[in-house]
Amino acid sequence: MKYFTVGINATGRSGTDTIYVDDAQQGYATYTNQTTVVFKASVSDPDNPDTDQLCVEVKPIASAFDGSTNITCGTGVALSGSPATASVTVSGLSDATSYHWRAENKDGGALTSSWVSYGGNSESTADVSVDATAPPTGTVFRWVISGS
Repeated sequence: MKYFTVGINATGRSGTDTIYVDDAQQGYATYTNQTTVVFKASVSDPDNPDTDQLCVEVKPIASAFDGSTNITCGTGVALSGSPATASVTVSGLSDATSYHWRAENKDGGALTSSWVSYGGNSESTADVSVDATAPPTGTVFRWVISGS
């Protein structure tokens, strides 16, 4: 599984807007060979204590967000004054497909933040792409370059 992180809060403003793959910070257009990914976010809620969930909408870049399909929510996390880290696992991503995604925070009363799109790129640009095809076998050459 790969791990992606974006910070959102109850007002829907983006927070840490950063992506991680295997705990190493990445830029946009990240590639993974996995069809299951884990998104993590820092969530907060002004009316706590409460239990909040991270929800994500993940779609192929050719599909527009609609707020009603391809939405997955994680297990609720307890909030009692400070932001908490929430996560959601999305499985069933297709090989050779590029995706864009956005997140929202949903509290125990089903109230939600505004959707926050990942990154500063356009919605027609991939946020993450799946390439699960193993490279072909072949010969590896070692080149040694010596300077003067």
